[in-house]
Amino acid sequence: RHSKDMVEAGKAFSDLAAVKELEKHYQDEVKKTHLKSLLTQAERNSELVVKTEDLIFDFSHQNMTIETLKKFESLAKDAKLKEKFDQMFKGEIVNNSEKRAVLHMALRAPKEKKIFAPMKGKKEDVIPEVHKVLEKIKAFSELFRSKQMKGYGGQELDTILSIGIGGSYLGTDFIAEALKYDPDCAKARDGKTLKFLANVDPVDFLRASEGLDPKKTLIIICSKTFTTAETMLNARTAKKWLCDSYKKGEEKLDEATEKEIVKNHVVAVSTAYEKTTEFGIDKNNVFEFWDWVGGRFSVCSAVGMLPLSLYFGYDNMEKFLQGAHKID
Repeated sequence: RHSKDMVEAGKAFSDLAAVKELEKHYQDEVKKTHLKSLLTQAERNSELVVKTEDLIFDFSHQNMTIETLKKFESLAKDAKLKEKFDQMFKGEIVNNSEKRAVLHMALRAPKEKKIFAPMKGKKEDVIPEVHKVLEKIKAFSELFRSKQMKGYGGQELDTILSIGIGGSYLGTDFIAEALKYDPDCAKARDGKTLKFLANVDPVDFLRASEGLDPKKTLIIICSKTFTTAETMLNARTAKKWLCDSYKKGEEKLDEATEKEIVKNHVVAVSTAYEKTTEFGIDKNNVFEFWDWVGGRFSVCSAVGMLPLSLYFGYDNMEKFLQGAHKID
């Protein structure tokens, strides 16, 4: 990717000497070598496997040699990748298109860690705020999982419908699928249902809500600004589905009743408290995340941690965060 941010000012990424060397190496050697023959080289295979605690990264099944790896290391050095990592971890502005810090690693950092980001016009340690939200998620998920959370009609809530789009949905769905058959997570999700709604096609709402009892469903609306068109259209559709379930025949529910139904069944992951209140969501049921959390990296924020903790239990998701921190 061409990026002036990664290299010296005015010098295109493709002009770096290390890029040209890598391209030549690929054309002269790698392109002419079949992976099958590379996999017979024991020393190469060993060099291309990295082990760290319980994790194994196996690059040996990539069409590359030890020399390829060395050339990638040279490229990383020329592109000042290490320096960019350092800037990112220090909370400097590295998202230049939106003029923001990029600190998703703070979402899984332990309490004793200090990571600073621009907040309210000055740099502040973000870790206390992160753990404040995590504690709130823990308490909320324990209430849900202990069968103490009831809907408007007094029925126990045991189903989660998470509404979002893009980064406010996809990563969470992937992790839910990945952890579903882990022994601890499989046991923890017994009796619980988690569904996702992202597409604005009406058929997708029918797919997501099929077989669900609205009176036993907790709806999570994930939208930082609470203005995302697709998400809010789905949110309004889900709200109607929910309120309609409490109607008797053709009766029309009054505004106060609808408000109470929403208060008992709908929560939000957002920073737009005024808009969530307008929608009828109790302010105590809004879970915050920050502008230094990019959408595609938001699974470790409340966007992912809230629905996944409700489904798998906070203890299991805390282990997930610890694993992510080890990768960092």
